Amino acid sequence: MAYSVSSVPVKIKPGRLPRRAPGFFRLLLKFNRQIRDPVTLCSLLEIVTDILRQALNPAILVICLRPDRFEIEQPVASRIGQISPELLNKLDPNLSLKSGLHTLSQIHDRDFKMILRQTGVILVAPLLFNNDALGWLGLGLPCCGQNYTKNERHFFEIVVSQTALTLRNHYLHTKLNHSVAQLRRAYQQIIQTQEHERRQVAETLHDETLQHLADISVRLGLLSRNSATCPTTIADIQARLATTDRSLREFVRGIHPAVLSDLGLVEAVIAFLEKLPIPVDAPLPRIEFTVIGFEHARLPDESLELALYRFIQNATANALKHAAPQHLSIILRWEIDQVEAMIKDDGCGTNTTVEEAARAGHFGLLTMRERMEALQGHFSFYSTLGEGTTVKGCIPSPEASPAPAGCERFIFAGR
Repeated sequence: MAYSVSSVPVKIKPGRLPRRAPGFFRLLLKFNRQIRDPVTLCSLLEIVTDILRQALNPAILVICLRPDRFEIEQPVASRIGQISPELLNKLDPNLSLKSGLHTLSQIHDRDFKMILRQTGVILVAPLLFNNDALGWLGLGLPCCGQNYTKNERHFFEIVVSQTALTLRNHYLHTKLNHSVAQLRRAYQQIIQTQEHERRQVAETLHDETLQHLADISVRLGLLSRNSATCPTTIADIQARLATTDRSLREFVRGIHPAVLSDLGLVEAVIAFLEKLPIPVDAPLPRIEFTVIGFEHARLPDESLELALYRFIQNATANALKHAAPQHLSIILRWEIDQVEAMIKDDGCGTNTTVEEAARAGHFGLLTMRERMEALQGHFSFYSTLGEGTTVKGCIPSPEASPAPAGCERFIFAGR
């Protein structure tokens, strides 16, 4: 997983690294530049290993990371030198040490000291950031056989400090990503629950309420033919029932369109566009609906169909309500690894962002974005005053389009 690193610049006072200073300075600057770039945890450890190999050339380098902080298969790894797996398994990543370098004589845990001696480690430095222990690094003797100089130990401390900061950033970034993923899953479950309840309400209204109205209308028709009394009253009741029936059917279609479950996304969008209510103050624009990659096939997941249907429904309703366009283009494209819906109008446009619209009490754009992101998708919104608006949503598809070259176009003329 890639992440961004905010590193603290290395500040070395003059005279602190007199011997081999030019080489140390260059390596520290190189190290700082490398850990500023987006890297994975594995590549970060490679950078640390490489910089210590170049500067100190240790015979042994052991890096221990706490498994409860990092998603790694082996919390203890020998990055330089050969150490038996049995010894590595005995090293404790959760070892509690004060900051700074520790020689074996400064470590009080006798068992741990003995294991370190067996592995060849002579220096241990904890990876600490604000008293948060993330693990530790262990160094063996230099390959030349001599002990490390004061300047080399100071260099090692700087690298350890920078590594701890970067590891802390990685831990926080990973934790944040996990939290975002959990929120998305929770939001998706909420949406699915709402849609399930809508579907149940729609089915109840369709199977019971609308059937009762239809039965009453039939009985009134029979009564009007068999009775000469009050024909005007019966006709008035029939007219009111017909109006109620149409209103309820529109309501049911808005809650959960049966055609979406029965025939799929494309047919549901067509039915939605055919039944758009005619505005009082302006005629409907010319609507062009282009379908690419479907060719009578359905998406493999009903939740994808529902999310894209609601996305197109909301975007179209927003355009008709706020933009007053003369032309509206809807493109639904099924590709190899994703499905994309784009709604573009030539209306008045806006300079309002999604967040600004939400703060003003208009949550349509925010809802569309959250629907896409809840399914690991992407949302984009472009608008310019006087030049129209484009809204686009993409959702990953578990299956590739069965007919990527297939294209259908449907025109709904303004009326």
